[in-house]
Amino acid sequence: MNRLILSDLHLTDNINDEYRWKIFDVLIYLCNKYNVYELIILGDITEKKDTHSSKLLHLMINHFIRLTDLCKVSSINILCGNHDYIDSNNPYFSFLNKIDTFNCNIHFIYEPTKIEEDLYIPYYYTDFSEISKKYSFCNNLFLHHSFNGIMLRNGSYEDKGNDSNNLTNIKFNNCYSGHIHFQQTYKNIEYIGSPYAIKFGDNNKGRVLLLKDNKKEYIDLPRFINKVDVKLTNPEEIRTYDILEQDQVKVEINLTLQNCHEYEDIVRYIKKYIEEKGAILSSIQGKLLQDVNITNTIVNTVGKLDSSEIIKRFCHNKQLPNNYLFTANNALNGFTYSEN
Repeated sequence: MNRLILSDLHLTDNINDEYRWKIFDVLIYLCNKYNVYELIILGDITEKKDTHSSKLLHLMINHFIRLTDLCKVSSINILCGNHDYIDSNNPYFSFLNKIDTFNCNIHFIYEPTKIEEDLYIPYYYTDFSEISKKYSFCNNLFLHHSFNGIMLRNGSYEDKGNDSNNLTNIKFNNCYSGHIHFQQTYKNIEYIGSPYAIKFGDNNKGRVLLLKDNKKEYIDLPRFINKVDVKLTNPEEIRTYDILEQDQVKVEINLTLQNCHEYEDIVRYIKKYIEEKGAILSSIQGKLLQDVNITNTIVNTVGKLDSSEIIKRFCHNKQLPNNYLFTANNALNGFTYSEN
């Protein structure tokens, strides 16, 4: 009686997110290999909360049909996460509970629900003391919540989440949660993590949890793609990043007044390198750095000098070419145009 648990699929119909749908091939393989009878998804099955396209719905229904046709899963339980609804009373995917074309039972769980010895609590239910009045004990507690003290993807710690001490009124043996893509264990709460990179900078290796004869085993998933967040001070630094084929890359490069006029050349260089790697450049942004010293100089002298003298000193301090000074003075005095 093996069970497979995963979380935070964030499926979309965006062409850049097509890699996410490959999770169904992986699930079919794992369910057959480990003779899984129950699949549990701990929230955020899609990225958008509502108003899904017909394309996405067809993709989802067809993949679930294929999954249930090709393996012996008898039950799929999907917990409602924060990306699964706008109106908590009418979450979008509640219609799955009424479809009988699958070769198994699909339960979209959008209110506290106990199934045998497992308790499922959706994202928007946070009054755990009230829930404990009805459900005081469970073997496995399934959540989609953040708690104060957990580590976030940027290395900081959650301070706007729920208080984990409020869970003490519910007696449980194991607690598993979605919502946080970064895999970790906080106190007695195990965060499964997302099966692949969702946001740029995500670098955790995807995994799922197999409950096999009441024993836990985390299974590392094959690589899908990386979403590489690149920050550069010069274009050559792009070569220090581990960029693989099909990876998606977002670039931010610092610019100075000395090299900002080279921005188009910098973009071409970075784009060419990423294309040679077989990766995809999702975006590139130049960030002009502010020189505090020259700014202070301007602030201190602006009341004493005329505009042309300020521009002259600025260009001198920054060692800018003469054409910068010429262009700036023309802009100050108004450009003139002559055909002669």
